[in-house]
Amino acid sequence: MDNNNQNQASGMNTNEGQKALLKTLRPGYILLKAVTVILFILYLLSGLFIVNPNENVIILRFGKLVGDKGNQHLITSGRWHWAWPEPVDEIIRVPAKQVKTIHTDCFWYKQDQITEKLAVNHTNSNQLRPGIDGYLLTGDRNIVHSQWSISFLITHPVNYALNFKNPDNLIRQELHRAILQQTAQHSIHDFLYGNIETIQESVQNQTVNQLARLNIGVTVMNISCEKREPPRSTIPYFNKVSEANQEEKQTLDSAQRYAQKVTMQSRIKQARIIAEAEGYREKSIATLAADNEYFLKILEVYNQAPKTALINLYSQTLDDVFANVESNYIIHSDSKSKGQEVRIKLDEN
Repeated sequence: MDNNNQNQASGMNTNEGQKALLKTLRPGYILLKAVTVILFILYLLSGLFIVNPNENVIILRFGKLVGDKGNQHLITSGRWHWAWPEPVDEIIRVPAKQVKTIHTDCFWYKQDQITEKLAVNHTNSNQLRPGIDGYLLTGDRNIVHSQWSISFLITHPVNYALNFKNPDNLIRQELHRAILQQTAQHSIHDFLYGNIETIQESVQNQTVNQLARLNIGVTVMNISCEKREPPRSTIPYFNKVSEANQEEKQTLDSAQRYAQKVTMQSRIKQARIIAEAEGYREKSIATLAADNEYFLKILEVYNQAPKTALINLYSQTLDDVFANVESNYIIHSDSKSKGQEVRIKLDEN
């Protein structure tokens, strides 16, 4: 009996202790439950995101695209959107509706502290350092330096973001490949002083074709050679050649302008002479036509009355002659008289 009483007493004490312990732990349990709910809500709220006007968003769920094929993979409109937070979903932001530009100085000499120190000490500061300085080889085996840029528009964000790990680096590498190949097909004179637009166009065509083959999802807008020059140690000599070429160009331009001026003056003089000749020809033809008509009329009159026509012509001729004479003196001749007396009254003045 004593043992039973003791066991009952012990059981009662244990129950009371458990109840006391549960009572003590209940606030903590409630608090833990509330914190868990709050953390879960915050976890869900962390999936909210904003899509800016100049970007597209792609969502990957466990590494797979969310949505159907086509543009439904993209989130382009609206401000607030929601996705499962990581590690369930992954949000990838891709620039949209803006031209992106990549600059490269891979073929330019490197500017660093060593170069600046050599320049200060005037010690081999302009020498080419293979493996450090970038350069290109032209088709006539000369060295040139250049800086380039490529501008492109992302037209297929899914391909751009998912087909390659680093699409910008791939675009840069393809640009380098095209620059190397196209520069090797031209002389240094063409590259430095010729039509650089032709080389740029060739580089752009090759880069566009290669990027289209890779299906990287971009449209190349422009490729430009921003700087180009020979090795630094040879710049003074190239400058002399450039000055000579510039002087030659100026001389040729001056000669062409002079030739154009002389040609224009000759054409003007030619046109004036031709116009005067045409006028003289037309005037001569008109005069001859008038004389012809006049002589035909005289001939008709002469055929009708020859003596009368001759007298009229003689009288008209005298009138024409005397019309230009201020004083007229008519002296009759007489074969019978040995001489004639002519008296002229002179003015007293």
